[in-house]
Parts: sequence; C-alpha cells; structure tokens
Amino acid sequence: MSEKLILPEIRDEVVRSFDELFFITVTPFDRISDLALDSLDFLSLVQLLEQKFEISIPDRIFAKEITVSDLVSLVSRKLDQKQV
Repeated sequence: MSEKLILPEIRDEVVRSFDELFFITVTPFDRISDLALDSLDFLSLVQLLEQKFEISIPDRIFAKEITVSDLVSLVSRKLDQKQV
C-alpha cells in the first residue's frame, strides 16, 4: 500500500483517537511528541495501527523522536513485507 494512501488513514486515526487533536491539522512533518501525545497515548496509537493494518510495529520505535511521516513509512514498509 502506498504512503499516499496510508497517510490519511493514520492522520484520521490519530485525530479520531485523541480528542484534544480534533481541531489540530496533523501534517506528515509533525513530530509525535509535538501532538501532545504522552507515551501511553503513543502506545495506544501504535496498538490501533497494528490492529488496523494487521502488522507488528517494533518496540524500538518508542525510543525515537519520530514524525507522522516516519510512522507512515514504517507502516508502508511493514505492509509491503506482508505482501511478499
């Protein structure tokens, strides 16, 4: 699945899951930490994405300062690996 198709799904999931982000425009360049998500919120988001896309996201992602685009790329790679 292309990143162009994944981005809106992830952005929608972020906004839908976290009420405080409802009125914020989430862009690919936003860092997850700038979206007012604490570590538990981020964990919840990762679990939602794992369930939605039926993939496994490695724990090492929690140690990095990542952007929405980084997350989209990771999901896209995981989906591509799944199809092989």
